[in-house]
Amino acid sequence: MQVRQLDVVLSHQAGLLEIELTILGISRVDIYIDERPVLSQNVTDGTNKLSIEAPENSAQLLEIVGLMRNEVVASRKVFI
Repeated sequence: MQVRQLDVVLSHQAGLLEIELTILGISRVDIYIDERPVLSQNVTDGTNKLSIEAPENSAQLLEIVGLMRNEVVASRKVFI
């Protein structure tokens, strides 16, 4: 079985939510806030930095789904 890595570090910067991902064995991530899609982005092994508009104050959960060849291979949920 192939080794996968999907680590997440969040920070807030001037109205944006900065998402730093450490990736291994994943080609795309889909990002959801409170189960609503907000971004789909191709990624490469190593560190990937993404930015999205800061969610509303009521937003609770960020979910990052890692895919390889359109198959889900990793997932992380982080409270905002």
